[in-house]
Amino acid sequence: LFIAENQCIRRNSCNVAETLSDFTGLFQRLLGDNIELQISVDPDLWLVRGNVRELDNILVPLVVNARDAMRRGGTLRIKAHNVSMGTDPQSIIFGSDYVLIEVSDDGVGIPEDIRERVFEPFVSGKEADGWGLAMVYHAVNNLNGRISFESEAGRGTTFRIILGRHWEPSR
Repeated sequence: LFIAENQCIRRNSCNVAETLSDFTGLFQRLLGDNIELQISVDPDLWLVRGNVRELDNILVPLVVNARDAMRRGGTLRIKAHNVSMGTDPQSIIFGSDYVLIEVSDDGVGIPEDIRERVFEPFVSGKEADGWGLAMVYHAVNNLNGRISFESEAGRGTTFRIILGRHWEPSR
């Protein structure tokens, strides 16, 4: 069990594909009419360790940040796929299989002067400063995951979240 905000959160397996499907309506409302949402998920996406609330703490702030970066419109792409140790050298982080979630926008990008500190509290390229990506970083780390990003001025940002595959105990 993990205690947060006076609630017990049972860490079981979480179905990222179902969660993304359930959140599609919310994401579309957050993005508005001038941003296209594209979601792509492996057909046999593995389960990850965690729960829907923890994924919400990761995905919603990334969607809101992407929206803010695309004030003139654009496309937000969310992709989730399986990565096996044998197919990606980065998978050595977990020593096994994981699910990779990519959140990409074609917005203004993260200003170069804050890229090294983007996961610190109160660091933002927006007018409204706050916890933003620091909370996302914390949520990913609570799941023993990793988060990284690439950004280019005027071309957008891609966040990559890797979460370890949840293995059901054999009975």
